[in-house]
Amino acid sequence: MLADDMAEGADADLDKHAQELAEKALQKLPEPVRALKLPKVKEGILKRLLDQSSAEPPLQAAMPAPPTTNTCITAVREAPPPPPPPCLQQQQQQQHHQQPTLQNMLLDGVEVCGDEPWYADSGLRATLRAATAAAHAEQKILVGPPAAEIGRICPEDGSVLGAGAILRLGGAHLGGYGESDIAYAYRQLSRALHPDKNLDVPAAPSAFRRLSDAAQELRQGLLDSRSALQMICAALGTVPTADLLERPQEALFAESTRLLTTVLAAAGEGEVPDAATSRAGTVFASEPATFAGGCAPSAILMRWYDTPRLLSIFGSPVLRMAYDCSRKRFRAQFLCLLNRATMAEAR
Repeated sequence: MLADDMAEGADADLDKHAQELAEKALQKLPEPVRALKLPKVKEGILKRLLDQSSAEPPLQAAMPAPPTTNTCITAVREAPPPPPPPCLQQQQQQQHHQQPTLQNMLLDGVEVCGDEPWYADSGLRATLRAATAAAHAEQKILVGPPAAEIGRICPEDGSVLGAGAILRLGGAHLGGYGESDIAYAYRQLSRALHPDKNLDVPAAPSAFRRLSDAAQELRQGLLDSRSALQMICAALGTVPTADLLERPQEALFAESTRLLTTVLAAAGEGEVPDAATSRAGTVFASEPATFAGGCAPSAILMRWYDTPRLLSIFGSPVLRMAYDCSRKRFRAQFLCLLNRATMAEAR
């Protein structure tokens, strides 16, 4: 009975922990989407926690202490265990010298951070773009009541909502947007916010004007994002394809990360001996998918240091939008690269 009670208590704790992790992972999503996804995300987290708990060895029951008596006990030294057989000893030594294999425990809604060439993984990037298209398909039903939408776009406290937030475009849960996404979001919201349909709401005309301005701002942002992407790709010796230009946020952030990595690989960090610089140049030329495709390190550095417009992209609103549309672990890697590039340039 005691063991059953302990097992039920452990399951309740795991269920509560899974609920907290799921709510934390989905806290930035809109309420309708969070309510829809919460049970599935919680189920996945709970399953992984249960698998992890069952894989751990059971705790040994504490042995009761022997009763205290006045009997004098003589300590007996046990003989040391015999040495292992030669074959077993050799196997243990080999296991000791082997590098441990580190595996990440994957949990729904939880991401690990690391330095990885994700921007060079065409399969991963295609998956990110497919996830963006799927997210927009779900987003098409998320239009609230007219009064609620008007209050969201024109808050009573006078705060100003960003263009992407007004049309519910951008952000890590969507991953980017294109002209078709802007047109659809504007069409759906304009039907709900039109002043002729909301005569009893005084803020309806202001909300409708702000919606139109936000749509135009996002369309201009798309043109600027594509221009920045083409400039970065030109510096790397590549040309963006049509599918990358459709929703350019993913490609802009990926190629910006690739450019920072390339600059650091070509320039080196800290005090770099000539021999190390030579070896780095060899690796640079042998990894065109990771670094610049077919460009010499000296050409990359010349473009980076002598083209102010290229550097200004990293402080532009379009790259900030691309940053906001990316996953957390990619954002953390980008910030580290940007800091290292700043230190390399100061050196």
